[in-house]
Amino acid sequence: ICDCNLKILNIVANHPGCCTDKFIFKNSGALRQMQRAFNEEPCWLLGEGDSGYKFEPWCITPILDAAPGYNEELFTKDHCKSRNSVERCIGVLKGRFRCLLKDRVLHYSPKRAGLIIKACCVLHNMCID
Repeated sequence: ICDCNLKILNIVANHPGCCTDKFIFKNSGALRQMQRAFNEEPCWLLGEGDSGYKFEPWCITPILDAAPGYNEELFTKDHCKSRNSVERCIGVLKGRFRCLLKDRVLHYSPKRAGLIIKACCVLHNMCID
């Protein structure tokens, strides 16, 4: 999870590559934190998910099959633009720390790879600050 400035707010790097983003998020502390924050003080947008996520009051997802020319289509286009910050963040992170690109092959044990990813995320945030 990142903000619009590409600062990483939450990272989970202890699941194998076969796990989906949705599965990881569903089992993360970030989900529980968003649910708790919404229950304490309801707001409409704490997070944005892509179409693979279930719509929740605090997690707005795009409207699939939005009719062209209607507000739903404009909303979905704007939603996709804001979701691009996540993709940009991952691109900047991998560009800054080339070890994350290494042939898309795991060169370390899964536990060590997770630690490397977390360390890169901390350093990435330090670069942004």
